Amino acid sequence: MPGDSETSQWRYLRLAAYLASLAAMILLVAFASKPLFYDEPWYLNTVGYLNEFGFSHEFFAKYPGYAGPLITFVHSALEPITHLHAPGVRLVSVGGLIVCLLALAWAAKSIGAKAPWLAGLSLLAIPMVWGSSTLAMTETPAIALGCLGVAAYLASLKASTRWSGWGLALAGGILFSLGITGRQTFLAAIPALALVGLSKEWRAHAAFFVVGSLMVAGPLFLEWGGLSSQFNQARVAANQTRTFNLAYGFLSFGYGAIAALILSPRLFSSLSRKWLILAFAGGIFINLVAFRMHFLPALGIAQSILPDAMLGPMTLLGGSIFFGIGSAFAGTLLHHMWVNQRDSIQLALLAAAGILFFTPVCIAHTFGGRYVFVALPFLLLACLRYQTGNEKWRFARHSIGIAAGIAVGVTQLYIVPIKLWDTAWAPELHLYFPHLLDAHPELLEMIKQ
Repeated sequence: MPGDSETSQWRYLRLAAYLASLAAMILLVAFASKPLFYDEPWYLNTVGYLNEFGFSHEFFAKYPGYAGPLITFVHSALEPITHLHAPGVRLVSVGGLIVCLLALAWAAKSIGAKAPWLAGLSLLAIPMVWGSSTLAMTETPAIALGCLGVAAYLASLKASTRWSGWGLALAGGILFSLGITGRQTFLAAIPALALVGLSKEWRAHAAFFVVGSLMVAGPLFLEWGGLSSQFNQARVAANQTRTFNLAYGFLSFGYGAIAALILSPRLFSSLSRKWLILAFAGGIFINLVAFRMHFLPALGIAQSILPDAMLGPMTLLGGSIFFGIGSAFAGTLLHHMWVNQRDSIQLALLAAAGILFFTPVCIAHTFGGRYVFVALPFLLLACLRYQTGNEKWRFARHSIGIAAGIAVGVTQLYIVPIKLWDTAWAPELHLYFPHLLDAHPELLEMIKQ
């Protein structure tokens, strides 16, 4: 039929756009000569801690990163290939993203998506994915394992035999547990994913997944006596670092709203326009009265472009808009969770997305779009339920998202000035690889050698 032919045409164009964007990401990273910056030097340097102390109590106690040590083990294993230099270390992140895409396609197939490969690749249309995936950051290795774990879990629900299903659920939990050791926030998603067990036929699967999800992360947290190393616990206590910021939750849900509009605007159609407007206006009011949060995506670019007189009002406006759309999105997620009480898989995906969008309230430092990456795979899978058949409109939305993602990659790899997120605790570190700070000679004298 002509309609089917047109739909296929737009799907092929969308597939071409995804593959072209992935190729563009690889090229952007491979040809970027920019020295290591942001969090890259801090976490790559932890490989030296592992080399000195080995897999020991001392290593885990002195581990200096807020994110778990998964990133250390990944880059230690690949050090003979990357030599801890760019672009090799950044291509590791791209590889992690490719694993995410494959795992999401597997998961989408397990929940009945009509075009699972397109569903998995559509993660590339979300601009917030590109920030972490083009740098040697902590997110992509953890999220890759987390996605594999969830994909195995969902596949276990369709297994041909009871024992194979239980085994796959346990394996999925173990993979997810490995992901938790790189991104502790995944721990919050375990109760949400256990909601699959509300269906009587899948209670054992959920139990095996939960057990598996604690098998690796549990011993790590027991070793630490908390969710971070003794080194970090002491640092937070000494500096009296703020460990709860509700404003970051609003901003995180604001980023979630942008992702949902790209993936499936129909998600918002379940609430009346009146309620969406009220939630949006309420979020703006809350920021202006209670928080006065100043925020813009790509703030570093805005600071280099906007005059000082405009920066304050523009960032306040940006923060208020994020509060507004974040409030509307949070209300929408809650509504869909209520509606899907009897669909345990959809309920679990929505709940996991919602919880993970909320976890940035625990960030003790500057918030950025990279922190919502952990929630995006769950949102993507949940949004498959609400996608319409208008492939032309979907292609247009995803093309805009891809273009924005490429802009993020180009900006941070080729335009934004080199800087580090946090230098206040540099003197507390032992620098094992001086080349990691080639772009920051002013810090070399500060750091213990």
